Amino acid sequence: MNLHELTLKEQLEGLKNSSFSSTELTNAYLNRIKKIDKSINSYITVNEETALEQAKKSDKRYKTNKPLL
Repeated sequence: MNLHELTLKEQLEGLKNSSFSSTELTNAYLNRIKKIDKSINSYITVNEETALEQAKKSDKRYKTNKPLL
């Protein structure tokens, strides 16, 4: 399954039912960016470290069922 090909609704459902984690989804997009951005040049900056930190925080929220504050 290519996570980057899912609709936003499918991604949200997958996160809610633990089919995949926020970290896995973020990594899928980061890998996609690494793979094709050199040819399309759509990003000025990609902050991989921050994206992964935020994904890990999101994973914790999903596990504890706490809302984003």
